[in-house]
Amino acid sequence: MNVIDLSVKRPVLTLVVLLAFVVFGILAYFSIPVSLFPDIKVPYVTIQTVYAGANPEDIETQITKKIEDQVTSISDLDTVTSYSMDSASIVIVQFKYGKDENLALQEVKDKVEVIIPDFPSGAKRPAISKIDISSMMPVMNIVLEGDMTPTELYTFADKSNFRCFYLFA
Repeated sequence: MNVIDLSVKRPVLTLVVLLAFVVFGILAYFSIPVSLFPDIKVPYVTIQTVYAGANPEDIETQITKKIEDQVTSISDLDTVTSYSMDSASIVIVQFKYGKDENLALQEVKDKVEVIIPDFPSGAKRPAISKIDISSMMPVMNIVLEGDMTPTELYTFADKSNFRCFYLFA
């Protein structure tokens, strides 16, 4: 007996099942929370080190590589991304979802503290901080274009007191 035969022979059962689906659908619609930007905690920790006057190759070998080697032994590590540029090193450490942000920050601080004496004498103490991705997302990006200089456009956008912008394609 297939579904069609059952629904023709037992119309009351079909009506009850259909009403149950409708009632559960309405309950789910009003009770399940929906958020455009849900609060997701993916712990990121950045390590920024300034070594004035050094070229990217020196920064990489004397600072960035040492930091990378040290932090890769931390548990629940997802990725390590580093940037070595003139006079600065930036290492971004991403942990797996669910790791406590404060614990991740403390573990990174503990690991970096060990290697600070190995840094060159001109290097500043690393600035270690956690990043909250959810608070850094912009609500809207607006691009202005016109027959003005970039400074005049910035001043126009900054000083304008518009309540509503109309966007035309």
